Amino acid sequence: MAFRAPGILDLAIKGWDSKVALRKQEIENMLFIQA
Repeated sequence: MAFRAPGILDLAIKGWDSKVALRKQEIENMLFIQA
């Protein structure tokens, strides 16, 4: 279904990328605070 709507799929991928980036930043911040 998602493949029939490239715009929605593209938005989903961008949203997932930003979520992963935020998670990585949170982990880096935690490690930085602990160091």
